[in-house]
Amino acid sequence: MLLYNFTTKIEHDAHQEWLSWMQSAYIPHLMDSGFFQSFLLSRLRGVDESDGYTYALQLSVANQATFQLYQQKH
Repeated sequence: MLLYNFTTKIEHDAHQEWLSWMQSAYIPHLMDSGFFQSFLLSRLRGVDESDGYTYALQLSVANQATFQLYQQKH
């Protein structure tokens, strides 16, 4: 199993709208693609939040071949 992680910083003004979109649209879209087995969306603590909040989205994928296919198609 592999872990695909991406981290992003969201400005305070856009935080609630972005979080709602991630939970209601983007993550379901990723999971419906069939490439990923599970996910974890986490807000990072202990980082500078003066210009926004930092989140990490971690998606588990069965193997490298599946991940490469995801990257080719998306």
